[in-house]
Amino acid sequence: MQIRKKIRNRIFNWLDNKIDLFGNNLFKKMREEGHLIYLSELIPFFKGSKIYTFGTGGSIANLNDVSRLQNYNLMMTTTGPYYCYLKYGFVPNLWILTYAPIIEKIFENEKTKPFDLSNTFILVPTNDSESKINIQTPVVKELMLKHPEATYVLYRCILHTRYWPIKVPATYLRKDIEPIHGLSSNILDHLFFPVSFFLDVSTVYFSGVDLIPTTGHFWDRNFHYQTMDGKPLNFPDEEIMHQAAEIVQKICNERNKQIYRLEKNETLLKSYPHIDFNISLNDASPKITPSYARQKIEIF
Repeated sequence: MQIRKKIRNRIFNWLDNKIDLFGNNLFKKMREEGHLIYLSELIPFFKGSKIYTFGTGGSIANLNDVSRLQNYNLMMTTTGPYYCYLKYGFVPNLWILTYAPIIEKIFENEKTKPFDLSNTFILVPTNDSESKINIQTPVVKELMLKHPEATYVLYRCILHTRYWPIKVPATYLRKDIEPIHGLSSNILDHLFFPVSFFLDVSTVYFSGVDLIPTTGHFWDRNFHYQTMDGKPLNFPDEEIMHQAAEIVQKICNERNKQIYRLEKNETLLKSYPHIDFNISLNDASPKITPSYARQKIEIF
């Protein structure tokens, strides 16, 4: 029995070294080259900054000259970064991975027009996170091999999918405390706000989180929200969304953090104060690039 076990272990180790089953050799190489870092290592760069967080809702199309955001910090998720590149000519510097089929969709799109991710931090949950995707998800390794120019950022998270009743973790929206929790209401309070305030930003501007099925997407207003298999997407109950927004704003007021919506009409989240896009640009923080952070972060 022990002999068989030793033989199995040897075969497994040989395979692992040969084809890097779990990506350990790849991760080590990327870490040494500064292309694999931890979210906490970005705090000194984003502390006190004012950043943008965009969903994929059609209301983004209402903003004047979105391409100006290429010089500012913009966080997006799902296929947003790719369509931002197609429509506005730049890739956001912060991309949060949430779902494996999204990456596969990106690969499919890149067959027609590839894009460069050298100026992008790609946020990926650790393998001990409670999420639909993590650093050892096979398609993530495929993304790393296809886009080694990107900088991948690891963070621990607990992202439940239950909406009701809302339970607020004691560490919610606090800086530099992992695992990062979501409230499971919408992409803002579930992901964008927790990640942003973990980085200790001072202000978040958001757009494209309409939560209205008929607003479509910013690259196609007629393409209504749906699941990956083409079924209509059900948004969280309005009461839950408004309660979560109230919780978020109460916490932010206590901690001197600011949140503004850029869309005046096409969003259900009107309890957040509105600010004109042009005015926000006058006060927003300059873009943090991976190359700049790589020069400053000490990799041991």
